[in-house]
Amino acid sequence: MRVLVATDGSDGARTAAQWLADFPLPADTNVLVASAVDLPPSPLEIPTVTAFKAALLADAQAGIDPLLPLFKNRVASVESRVLEGDPRQVLVQLAHDWRADLIVTGARGLGAVATAVLGSVSLGIARHAPCAVLVVHPNPRPLRAVAVALDGSAASDHAARFLAALPLPATVSVRLVGVVEPPPMPRTAPRTARAWLHDAVKSVTDDRRRVLDEALARAAKRFPAHAGHELPVGAPTETLERLSSEVDLVVLGARGLGAMKRVLLGSVSERVLRHAGCSVLIVHAPSGGS
Repeated sequence: MRVLVATDGSDGARTAAQWLADFPLPADTNVLVASAVDLPPSPLEIPTVTAFKAALLADAQAGIDPLLPLFKNRVASVESRVLEGDPRQVLVQLAHDWRADLIVTGARGLGAVATAVLGSVSLGIARHAPCAVLVVHPNPRPLRAVAVALDGSAASDHAARFLAALPLPATVSVRLVGVVEPPPMPRTAPRTARAWLHDAVKSVTDDRRRVLDEALARAAKRFPAHAGHELPVGAPTETLERLSSEVDLVVLGARGLGAMKRVLLGSVSERVLRHAGCSVLIVHAPSGGS
């Protein structure tokens, strides 16, 4: 596995790296710790400007250096890199060029705004990354319980496979969750049609439950020693947000059944990512996935 750790030297980025150091990674993992400096444009290459740019790049490297020992004797190799440019662009491009399997970033830091748990750069990376993205909560809990959100899509199945490929300790429990979302009942329906509408809603709900049952059964085979499963009824986003306070990691597939074409994350995935009470692993479906 190839893991790209995105850092800006902030507390959130350091917390993410520290949490990753205890995360169950394969023994042959290669880690690249990288930082991006968005240098201000200047038409002049005078000594003062050159020295200023050099100082910014040196500061970025200084933010990386304390993180490297975290992975010593823990992974197959660890290296570092400092890039120039908008972090949302150059870090995603680096992940593509380096063929990363996973990008790790903190929920705060990397351009975070005070009014949101998730920073703008972290969100940009999660939206456009060519691989899975682990966004570590500002106050992460030790990894003891994981929830995998399944919706019957190829993307959520891929997310379950990604997690199952990790060397999870026997002490980590896995909760497979498929949220059954009933369709809305029209409030203005004629009284004579309500019985028919009720039956139609029940039929759709039962069909969704069947799809989720099948998805959970497929995923359960991948976690024979770990998993329990549940099928709560309700809105997926609110249900998963509540669940995030009970577990230490939520795993979601990008481009699930709630995906929007204008972004590379689904609406459910992005909302959970913004408001989760724990760390979140977003697994992007392979090219051509639904």
